[in-house]
Amino acid sequence: MESAVDPPFQKTYKTIFFKNEDEVESINKKSSLVVVEECELPLIDLSRLSPNNDSKTIADCKRDIAEASKEWGFFQVVNHGISREILERMHDEQVKLFRKPFNKKAKDKVSNFSPDSYRWGTPSATSLKQFSWSEAFHIPLTDISSASVGEPSSLRLTIEEFATTVSNLAQGMADILAENLGHSTTFFAENCLPNTCYLRLNRYPPCPISSEVFGLMPHTDSDFLTILYQDQLRSKLKGSSKLNRWSRARTVRSGRRLDRKPVQSTIEVISPFKIGDNGSNSSSVGEYDDDGSEITATAVAGAKEIYMVSDGTGWTAEHSVNAALGQFEHCLVDRNCSVNTHLFSGIDDEEHLVKIIKQAAKEGAMLMYTLADHSMAESAKKACMLWGVPSSDILSPITEAIAAHIGVSPSGLPRGAPGRKLPLGEEYFRRIEAIEFTIKQDDGALPQNLHNADIVLVGVSRTGKTPLSIYLSQKGYKVANVPIVMGVNLPKTLFEIDPEKVFGLTINPLVLQTIRRARAKSLGFSNDMKSTYSEMDHVRKELEVAAKIYALNPVWPVIEVTGKAIEETAAVVLRLYHDKKQKCLMPRISKRY
Repeated sequence: MESAVDPPFQKTYKTIFFKNEDEVESINKKSSLVVVEECELPLIDLSRLSPNNDSKTIADCKRDIAEASKEWGFFQVVNHGISREILERMHDEQVKLFRKPFNKKAKDKVSNFSPDSYRWGTPSATSLKQFSWSEAFHIPLTDISSASVGEPSSLRLTIEEFATTVSNLAQGMADILAENLGHSTTFFAENCLPNTCYLRLNRYPPCPISSEVFGLMPHTDSDFLTILYQDQLRSKLKGSSKLNRWSRARTVRSGRRLDRKPVQSTIEVISPFKIGDNGSNSSSVGEYDDDGSEITATAVAGAKEIYMVSDGTGWTAEHSVNAALGQFEHCLVDRNCSVNTHLFSGIDDEEHLVKIIKQAAKEGAMLMYTLADHSMAESAKKACMLWGVPSSDILSPITEAIAAHIGVSPSGLPRGAPGRKLPLGEEYFRRIEAIEFTIKQDDGALPQNLHNADIVLVGVSRTGKTPLSIYLSQKGYKVANVPIVMGVNLPKTLFEIDPEKVFGLTINPLVLQTIRRARAKSLGFSNDMKSTYSEMDHVRKELEVAAKIYALNPVWPVIEVTGKAIEETAAVVLRLYHDKKQKCLMPRISKRY
């Protein structure tokens, strides 16, 4: 009988548990995995990375981390810099959280986190093999700091401190792995979106069906980096007396079941792809078992492949696929259906096209294509049918619909083709002028020219003012950006120009701190400079100063940029800009063809 604390697994999923008794019996009797009696994980002492050590000691430690990632996929670390006190507090808070009645966990908002952060079971499961006997709080790190409204709770304060400290450890490991992949040490910090980072708190209740039915269902682990804390002294894991949670995760990668003696007071680093592979994006997740916590940074490994083929730059194909993938964020975030995308641009001959389709067939990839030439598009369609490659023609349906509507046949020529005329008209030179203006007006330069700008962006350092300005300028808008710095007065001209063309930018403080730390490291800031630039107290104060300025200027729209791509923020700015300019809510015709 399930307790009031546990989710009603059997009641809710009774069709899965009772429709096939043979499946339950087979799970009880056999396992397809080979059991290795005992395997000791590599143990790495991170104190060797201290700058006080000689260069050889530091280099040897980095080499050990790289080799452990390549040969094992995960390893243990000691002297990691995370205090025992915060680990114990995190454990105690998680125990209290999961001991709450199920109805309260399912219906109440915990510490103002997203209402859908609580999850349990596997709604898509059709058999026991697909079912996860677990409950979890899946919390974006961007929610952790933004949840700090009202009276602070001990849970929220502990989670924020835990997430910050463990994220620092994860970033240090990511820097080392990036270096071993041939990138700069700040590669992952600069290229991975902060809104793809998560703290996941998991609990695996006792399963009455069998000791062989685990809470963590078999899956392909798409994480780039996982930081797992497992308190081995508290109590034994439910389900299997021999295995801990990440031994089972290793099973998926190696085809074996690893039993090993844990080293007390260690933290494990899990890197599911080998050094030499190309991890392309990152997020972070934390997982809590009755006795442990974990933070993860992910890159896509062992994922579904999507090939994008274009006879031009590939912009249309890439943005169409990304827009469609946005409809599957709930799945991608949970790492149940990770996706890798590959762009092939400038494909203008059938021989090259066929090679790509053959490769897609070998990898089990899907093909999405934008080919203006009708014969090339037909060749792609036939080749995909021949080799059994699922495909979709992005461009042809739209082109044919427009052709039917306006009564004119399409040229069939990609942009930039020799037979296609692209005159350098007024719009081209207007964009060049806008780009030149925007570059000169970067970071508060030449404030006397603010009245000549179409758009003025205001915000604290690292809120994306410069890349957003450049992006908008490429669309023909003259953009100036003005930084908000504590102790420095904003230029008087900012308050003299038309306020309807000024836009404020704000961001989640935890995300801003992460971005600033990476920036400070890449620029080689001293410790004193780091403390006044990327420490949380300073970050919060700067954002508070910005908020007060925005409150004094209510006409300025304030845009939250956390988790938004530059294109998304730009779309918001332009919509608001034209709504104000046209004095109506109907978006204007942005361009005539």
